[in-house]
Amino acid sequence: FTFTVLQQAEDILGAQNIYRGGLNIYTTIDPTTQALAEQTIAENRDAITAAGANNAAMVVLEPETGEILALVGSVDFNDEVISGQVNMALQPRQPGSTIKPLVYLSAMERGWTPATLIWDVPTQFPDGTNPPYVPKNYDDQFHGPLLLRNALGNSYNVTAVKALEYVGVCNFINNVQKLGLSALQDEGCAEVGLPRNYGLALSLGGGEIPPLQMAAAFGTLANQGRYLPPFAITRIESNLGEIRFQHTTPAPEQTQVLRPEHAYLLSNILSDNNARQPEFGLQNNLVIPGYQVAAKTGTSGTSASDVRDAWTIGFTPQVVTAVWVGNTDNQPIGSGQSGYRVATPIWNRFMTQYLADKSPLEFNRPPGVVEMEICADSGVQASAACANRRAELFAGDQLPLGNDNHFLQQIPIDLWTLRRATEACPESVYEATFANLLVSGSEDVHDREMRDAQDWLETTAAGQAWAGSHNISLPLRLPPTESCQVGEERPFLAITLPPENSDIINTIEIRGTVRGPNYSGYQIEYGLGTDPGGWGLVQELRPSIVENNTLAMWDTGGISAFGPVVLRLRIFGPDNPYTAENDPVSLDQRITLNLLQPTATPTSTPTNTPTPTNTPTPTATPTETPTPSITPTISLNITIIAETPIPIVTVEPTATVESSATPEP
Repeated sequence: FTFTVLQQAEDILGAQNIYRGGLNIYTTIDPTTQALAEQTIAENRDAITAAGANNAAMVVLEPETGEILALVGSVDFNDEVISGQVNMALQPRQPGSTIKPLVYLSAMERGWTPATLIWDVPTQFPDGTNPPYVPKNYDDQFHGPLLLRNALGNSYNVTAVKALEYVGVCNFINNVQKLGLSALQDEGCAEVGLPRNYGLALSLGGGEIPPLQMAAAFGTLANQGRYLPPFAITRIESNLGEIRFQHTTPAPEQTQVLRPEHAYLLSNILSDNNARQPEFGLQNNLVIPGYQVAAKTGTSGTSASDVRDAWTIGFTPQVVTAVWVGNTDNQPIGSGQSGYRVATPIWNRFMTQYLADKSPLEFNRPPGVVEMEICADSGVQASAACANRRAELFAGDQLPLGNDNHFLQQIPIDLWTLRRATEACPESVYEATFANLLVSGSEDVHDREMRDAQDWLETTAAGQAWAGSHNISLPLRLPPTESCQVGEERPFLAITLPPENSDIINTIEIRGTVRGPNYSGYQIEYGLGTDPGGWGLVQELRPSIVENNTLAMWDTGGISAFGPVVLRLRIFGPDNPYTAENDPVSLDQRITLNLLQPTATPTSTPTNTPTPTNTPTPTATPTETPTPSITPTISLNITIIAETPIPIVTVEPTATVESSATPEP
């Protein structure tokens, strides 16, 4: 702490004035807190060494003022082996996952909410001419669709990278300058043509930031979005009592760098022990019983066997504490170590003792934060579509998606093109159910996000299990991206013969018109009753345009049931070609007819000569019509073009009776 004070004094008055003597420097140090910080580091030195590290640092700030209450720069100032005189609290080190809350904060500033859904699935992020960047999670697993609260609480990597991709690397670097992260600079963001220092790995702690700056940034969250630069000197006086320097607190309007709503939401997420339960369990060292404490761990390195930095930063409304553990020379610490394993025990021990005599305080909820019930899986407003619900917090002007955006979505579809229906095609619309993947991110990555989510759902056991648990059929049926347009040629179909409600018998001619732009063909089917449960084939798919001519000849003799039958003319569009395995949605027109029972054929009997008992002439055995198969159908109100009904004429028999009705040409 002393050397931090001297450095700040040099910055204030200049080195030449400091070391001439005769100055009284008044500091922010709290002796009790400083002693506790030093003691906690010393008591954990054996554990630090066992973890393969040789050094540690701690910073303790008061968020409301920016005062540095305690600062420990190394485990032993006098240990030359570890370069103990190097103040690690001021040295830039990779912060690991402790940077993630600030990444999600930037995403919230661009519209994300605690309920934004992010797909934690295998993803390849383009990297210019370099191979794609393919991040993995610490547990080497993928967890499917996650809400932001759970993604941050469990510190998953893939979702954090997606958040930074959404924000933009340069935008993020600019954003965190207002939080005091001046160590994070990228000349390539300031001037076109210069090489970039950082890519998407910055979301996982790829930059280098001193613990003091990280503590101050987290202090901004604790202080309702007000950033106060950390300071160690309150005033400097000469030996004559002349005030050479007096610290002044900036005006509130100069320090309010975040919306209070966003600061509160991040603090709430980081203090949500249930949200982080999958990775940390409910009984974990990030909890201080009796106090609302927000905390985040961080681990830097290229793999579990190459860990360089271990962090834990946590805060309440009255204090923020940052702990760093590692090797002074940036060599790897022990294989498999992490911020939670190495730094969190130190942080927990200090915070437990520091808060022991402090009254519990909760984060002040701004009036602009509202609570709403959401679907716990999708993050949209609660509805009957989701049984699993919970409460979530939102900025009042950044609410969750509407309840028509759950994983299954009803969308009006144009029957002809199978595109989204609009006012351009109101005559042939049906409601279809589609999978709604709710992908986040900017528009230019939506297609990739959809493909990656679809691939995970359809090809992995975890994805298939998740889809099954949410009643999502595989392969996915995704909603169309295009809509029907004004001026597009539309199909036309009409049965003109036989007329609606006419009587039919034996073989009849079916006449009408079918045409459409680039259509696949038409098909004619029949169903028994006025509301058929299945359909039999009259005319198989025929790829022909017909203008008021014969569509098919229908032999009804093989139908054993009589009475009402429905005749259905179906026409298939260019985007829904017919196959035997797939009965597609189609335009159709239906008419109801009355199928008559043929009259029995009598046999004449001689009157003069007795004969044996008459043997009736067998009636023709009708050809069996295949049993109709049940297929989905869409009913449309399409005007029937009516012509003059064709009468059915019955001729009285002399020996045999035949139907003499002849269809009109």
